[in-house]
Amino acid sequence: MKNKILTLIFILILLGLFCLEENFRQNTNVVLKINEPTIIEVDLNGNRKTDDNEVLCIPEITSYTSDIKADRTELAFKNKLTTKELIGLGYLAEEFASKTLLDKEVKVKFTEKSTPECRFANIEVNGNDYAELLKQNGFAIKDNTPLNPESYKEQLEKARNLDLVILNHRNNKYHSPDCKFAKAARDTATIPRRQLLSNAVPCKVCLGKNTANQSEDILKPVPTISASGDIQIYLTDFTTQLKPDSNCISTICRTIVKNINDTKETIDMAAYGWESVPVVEAAISKAKARGVKIRLVTDTKIPQDRHYPDSEKIIALADDYRTDFNPESKIQTNYLMHNKFIIFDGKKVLTGSMNFSRTGLSGFNANSIAVINSLHIAKLYQNEFEQMFSGQFHTTKNKTEYNRNIKIGSSTLSVFFSPQDKTIVNAIIPLVNNAQKYIYIPTFVLTHQGLTDALINAKKRGVDVKVIIDGTSSNQIHTKHNLLRDAGIPVKAENYAGKMHMKTIIIDDKYTCIGSMNFSNSGENRNDENMILIEDTKFAEFYRDYFNYLWVKIPDKWLTQNIMAESKDSIGSCSDGVDNDHDGKIDNLDDGCN
Repeated sequence: MKNKILTLIFILILLGLFCLEENFRQNTNVVLKINEPTIIEVDLNGNRKTDDNEVLCIPEITSYTSDIKADRTELAFKNKLTTKELIGLGYLAEEFASKTLLDKEVKVKFTEKSTPECRFANIEVNGNDYAELLKQNGFAIKDNTPLNPESYKEQLEKARNLDLVILNHRNNKYHSPDCKFAKAARDTATIPRRQLLSNAVPCKVCLGKNTANQSEDILKPVPTISASGDIQIYLTDFTTQLKPDSNCISTICRTIVKNINDTKETIDMAAYGWESVPVVEAAISKAKARGVKIRLVTDTKIPQDRHYPDSEKIIALADDYRTDFNPESKIQTNYLMHNKFIIFDGKKVLTGSMNFSRTGLSGFNANSIAVINSLHIAKLYQNEFEQMFSGQFHTTKNKTEYNRNIKIGSSTLSVFFSPQDKTIVNAIIPLVNNAQKYIYIPTFVLTHQGLTDALINAKKRGVDVKVIIDGTSSNQIHTKHNLLRDAGIPVKAENYAGKMHMKTIIIDDKYTCIGSMNFSNSGENRNDENMILIEDTKFAEFYRDYFNYLWVKIPDKWLTQNIMAESKDSIGSCSDGVDNDHDGKIDNLDDGCN
């Protein structure tokens, strides 16, 4: 009898806890966007987008904003503040608001007041009243008067030390915060000067005679080509190419065209997708006309994919092609043929993270590409290609043989193909486990739990671990970057228009991993992918310097915050003509850009 009573009590406790959890869940809502520190978009109905009546204003107080078009006349007059100081305070206030609220679960308590623009409500985050947090940190204002004078003075001093400029995305000019031409521009962002592009043009009116000196602090690009005998590594810098184009003026596009032009017999291409770049298509047509045989493998869904609308063109150019469609298995068909490699005459391989598209070939996306002149390496890729071309895709392929420790000059290469080689478990995690100094990862996405655990363990034993992920991926459901942040690993979400599309790891000035495989369960166990592990100090140091260059260019605010891929925060994304967040809206039609 006693045991039954205890069991009943235990069940009642569990039921009570469940009810408490469900009640908490139903009374918490996720913050989607910070318009201003006291004007916030909150997901009240759980659909992960802002609907009518989901813009909330904090009652009784206001705060600062970095919006150069905001009217601050009375605030400036009463507190004797310059425009630069006000914008600096706004930048700090918005940074605090984003760090405190963005993507966090909050409790909302509505007041009776509302306007056509917003509903007034008190917000509680992590048990704290948000309005009180603004006040404690010096960002709350009432009747144009700071509510916490001491904290306000501290923030004002920080604001005075900020080196902020106003970047006009449309013409790549930058202005001082008080410039009348900045206020007249349609598409601007307030950013630290060090984040300016190297080709940014200073405004002669507001920056005057000191423009040359003021340009000295702009971070210059690092070299993005490294050659060593029969191996070349190409990196594309998405911080200097804010719009994609089809002109084939980038180094990597010209390299592809040259290799096509030099080919005498065969071009075998594994292409996840294709977007027209006329110079490349013309080179393929000429190669075909002189007798070069063109073969292609691609993903089943790609000819219908709106992101790669021209895939039918490359299919038409090929002498023969195969897709991964499997009439006997819908599951196999739904996996991805995600490779991006080309084999020239069975002797040379071009491979990496770059899709054959305008965004890839122009350098708009950040990618890493390797060109390797080696019969051994080409044979490995040829074997992989032939398996897929014969209809063996995904888990039906055979495991790779003779793929490790291949000497090419001073470099040692190993080649891995997914899913048969289990690349993350068998190649990458052992390197992470043996790392001594640093592990730097520029990557599109990181969702693999085993790799996440290995990185956290490396951090615990003193290894310097840093990660840069794509802005879009920072909002994915399965991303592990928040777990890494919680473990003390610095993770920055990039804030440029193009994608951080690399899938790379650099370790200890010794190892560099380059390929098509995202660090995910699908990349490891389902999709057709390839990865090259290069053991060579020259390449590792070259890539390390590039990583550090990107790390400095991305502001530290994105160490703790995620970013909307199409928004004023994502430089160039509101004027690049690209649907960066894949919601069907482009530039000023996108809510994030309004």
